[in-house]
Amino acid sequence: MIFRSIVGRLWVMIVILAVISLSVLGLSLAQLFEQYYFNLHGQQLIREGKQLAQIMTSIKDPDEKAREILLVSKFIGSTIVVVDQRGMVEACTDTSALPPGMHAHSPEMMKVWSGGTSISSGKMPGSERPSLTAAVPIVQGGQVSGAVLLYAPQDAMEATVGQVRRLIILAAGATIVLATVLGFFLSRRVSKPLLGMQKVALAMADGNFGEKVPVNSGDEIGQLGTSLNTLSARLKQTLEDLSREKERLNNTLTSITDGVITLDLDGNIISLNQPARQYLSLWGAGQTGGVGVEHLPDLIRNSYNGVLAENEAQDGEVVDEDRVTGVRAVPLRDEGGTVTGVVVALQDITKEHRLEQMRRDFVANVSHELRTPLSFLQGYTEALIDGMARDEEQRQSYLNIIQDETLRLRRLVDEILDLSMLEGQLPMAREQVDLRGVILRVARNLKPEADRRGLTFVVNVDDKLPAVVGDEDRLAQVYVNLLDNAFRYAGDNGRVEVCAASAQGNVQTIVSDSGAGIPPSELPLIWERFYKVDKSRSRSQRGTGLGLAIVKNIVQAHHGIVEVDSTVGKGTRFTVSLPASVQNLYLEGTDS
Repeated sequence: MIFRSIVGRLWVMIVILAVISLSVLGLSLAQLFEQYYFNLHGQQLIREGKQLAQIMTSIKDPDEKAREILLVSKFIGSTIVVVDQRGMVEACTDTSALPPGMHAHSPEMMKVWSGGTSISSGKMPGSERPSLTAAVPIVQGGQVSGAVLLYAPQDAMEATVGQVRRLIILAAGATIVLATVLGFFLSRRVSKPLLGMQKVALAMADGNFGEKVPVNSGDEIGQLGTSLNTLSARLKQTLEDLSREKERLNNTLTSITDGVITLDLDGNIISLNQPARQYLSLWGAGQTGGVGVEHLPDLIRNSYNGVLAENEAQDGEVVDEDRVTGVRAVPLRDEGGTVTGVVVALQDITKEHRLEQMRRDFVANVSHELRTPLSFLQGYTEALIDGMARDEEQRQSYLNIIQDETLRLRRLVDEILDLSMLEGQLPMAREQVDLRGVILRVARNLKPEADRRGLTFVVNVDDKLPAVVGDEDRLAQVYVNLLDNAFRYAGDNGRVEVCAASAQGNVQTIVSDSGAGIPPSELPLIWERFYKVDKSRSRSQRGTGLGLAIVKNIVQAHHGIVEVDSTVGKGTRFTVSLPASVQNLYLEGTDS
């Protein structure tokens, strides 16, 4: 409805203001004109009355007075009455209304008898016609001897005043119509920019910041339009910044491998990333954010409640069959420090648990490995000290056992030191290495061990095997560890084979055995320190679980790759690929 809009309201206000203003002005002008006309005509009657009063002082005969005033009344158009000092009519131009000898009752006479003049509006005695009455005293010898009354009909004056009023009303009406039209267009002109601002504001509310307010003036409305355009541009920039920040946050949450769940104070999940969805799916809690904390595992629910109760972080672990998940719940606070929700981080700590278990196993294994040779050393040393050897042959046997256990103890310590130094980027030599000679030498040295175990040991090395750049002793250690590992796990009467050939710019060595193989789930773990596939069997083989970790570190230090391929029940194959000798090739830990 138009009257509910700013255009209608402004228009109505302008019209009402114009009507009130012109009405008051018209009434005031009409009243002013009427009063002015009344005073002007009254003053004229007073002047005419004074002239007649002067004439009447020189006429004594009433008939003469009657003739004189009759003659004068034809010129001034007024009824003239002359009264004596008693108020009795002496002469009158209209004897039918006031015949001679009649007492003239007029309020104006009181002022006249005191020597003053008066003018009033009323009716002439004996007539219903409105008239303007003027009373003037007749003074003779300083005394009031009578009075002249003039009655002027007001018909002409009222007609004139009425005509003036009609003109004022017509002018006011025309002015109101003009004010209405102008007010409508003015209100439209004023409201048009406001309507444009409303349109822009609604577009902003819908997220469209492309709309702009046309600014065609420098007044307050123009300044408001400019401010709205500025606000629109800044809001657009702010929302774009917030959108980019939200996108970066989402990308960050999507990229991290840890699960992140955000819950409000009512326990509703308000956001979660893809890893968290996977966790919830595994726990049977669904994959959407529509579930609440009551559908989550007990530990997460208890951590959530603990955060709200204690206002501090809560930690715990969820243990599945083959996975351990670390759970950390922390309070989500606003700028004022008030808790507004809870953020739960889920992290797969299975590997850390396995490494911790491996560390414990290693400590137990090394303790056992150290205790055994130390026990031998202590026992046989005490036997020698106590003279328990019956002869030189037994004494020599004790000394040989002490030497073997000492070497075994030293070998164990050397492996631990080697791994520690390799992980600390131990500097290595950089020289041309005849890898064929290294492999053959290692194979020759380990052949007696293979024979002792009853193994078939096959060596197949290309005669034209390229040289490599590196540390000869460390490379020899790689093949010693791989062959020793193959001997121990090949089984009785098994087969171990080492092959070496060039392949696409690399020197590739394969060490394979016919042992029991490694389960697929454990293949990624064999390179870890202290890890042993078959712990009971490995202990009988006196392994420390460090050999393959040492191999991997040495090969990587030579910019090579070591891989494993194993089939349970058929055996295991290790492949070592090293870059063939190239000028300016540099190794980690050496100067280029």
